[in-house]
Amino acid sequence: MRELHRPSAAIAFVSGAPTPALAVAQAIADLSYRVPTLVVPSSGVLTQAAEVEGALAVTGVAWSARGASIRVAIGDTARDIGSSLGSGGSLASFWASDGFEPAEVSALSRDRQCLFGAGSPGNHVHLVDNGKVSSGRVAAMRFDGGGPIVEASSACRLVSDSMTVTQIDRGMVTRLDGEPALDVLTAKAGGGRHGGLILVAIHDFSDPDRYLVRPIRGIDPGRKGVAIVGDLNVGDRVSFAVRDPACARDGLTEAARRAERHALGSQPTFGLYLSCAGRGRSLYGESDVDIRILKKRFPGIPIAGMHSAFEVVPWGIGSSKMQLMNGVFALFRAPS
Repeated sequence: MRELHRPSAAIAFVSGAPTPALAVAQAIADLSYRVPTLVVPSSGVLTQAAEVEGALAVTGVAWSARGASIRVAIGDTARDIGSSLGSGGSLASFWASDGFEPAEVSALSRDRQCLFGAGSPGNHVHLVDNGKVSSGRVAAMRFDGGGPIVEASSACRLVSDSMTVTQIDRGMVTRLDGEPALDVLTAKAGGGRHGGLILVAIHDFSDPDRYLVRPIRGIDPGRKGVAIVGDLNVGDRVSFAVRDPACARDGLTEAARRAERHALGSQPTFGLYLSCAGRGRSLYGESDVDIRILKKRFPGIPIAGMHSAFEVVPWGIGSSKMQLMNGVFALFRAPS
């Protein structure tokens, strides 16, 4: 922070279990810097040099906004954040995963230029402001006049055609395309043919190529049903999916290209990368794959980030969604 001229804001990501995030926040508060700082617990942290998983670590970025307005808030609900930060603007948001409700994301994203973020393990995130530490279930940073370019990419591959939900019984999907849902799951994705975790892709009505990833919570052999996490209705279109390292690499490479194209005419200054904890070494079999992709495209800028419990991705103007198995890259830049 001493290297910056009038630093405007900072974000720190802290990994480890039990999390030392509150102690890190208090240490930042004790430094006497009057810089609003979000301190976010995580499953792992990322820098432009490496990814650190399953260990005590902290990384972060502090920056000068050069005339752009930045405000911060912390609370227990989306309504708390909305009341503090008002409508409009672009928001980076971080949510405690314990007790999280996806509807909160939709509520906070209304009337925003952009809302992105991630889920933090545990039940608190932290804000350091004016030398004091506050904790809550959600914290957000608002950018006016200097919001980032945000791109997201999935680590999943679809392993079935899309199917229509034709029957739901007490919250469990019991028929797909008129057939027993459990039989369809077994026929299309069972038998260990794909290996690893089977997930469900819920397709967007307006753009069937876009989908939300949700886990399977359980099965009911008696009802031939499949319990899927998330709100589903009769008529929704779904597919089965699996994590796939090649799709993850290709998707993030293309997302970085899109960010670079959108940044033409400006100067990239730094990036935030929010990566699902289901990516990283457990997906690729090696470390630092995602960071190498981003640094190849943006070799001259600092990058800080986290391994998250879930991701918050833009889903059109004034709309964002909770997502899984995603990598979310936010590129900040200054006028050229």
